[in-house]
Amino acid sequence: MEQEETEAPKEVIVAAPVSAPALTPAQRVEQIFEAFARTGPTGAERSVVCNFVLDGDGGGSFLVKVAPDGVTRESDIDADITATLSVEDFLRIADGTFDGELAVKSERIVIDGDLDTAIAFVGLINEGDVLGISHGSR
Repeated sequence: MEQEETEAPKEVIVAAPVSAPALTPAQRVEQIFEAFARTGPTGAERSVVCNFVLDGDGGGSFLVKVAPDGVTRESDIDADITATLSVEDFLRIADGTFDGELAVKSERIVIDGDLDTAIAFVGLINEGDVLGISHGSR
């Protein structure tokens, strides 16, 4: 009885997909504020200026005006409210893995200024996904 010769299985080489390099915290923060300005407000009835003070790698002071006619980054105007938080918490809120209201209640965000204005500002972000990013399950 003859033995049949079998061919060794051919090796298939598949190229790994090329993925974009991970963004630094500073790049991600900038990306979020760019999306914020590009997307615009949903339901803004008045202008609100918020100074985001972000602590940590990629942080800084980011002055944002939300108005019925759009969202702009500002530099020489007074803020109605100031929200101080870590870059890490800001990114988690923007990405939908940390609830902004919970962050305020747990004092992970410190709000200076009129609380009603701050609540209205957060409402504009939540209602319209002004940041232009997915929020997972809200």
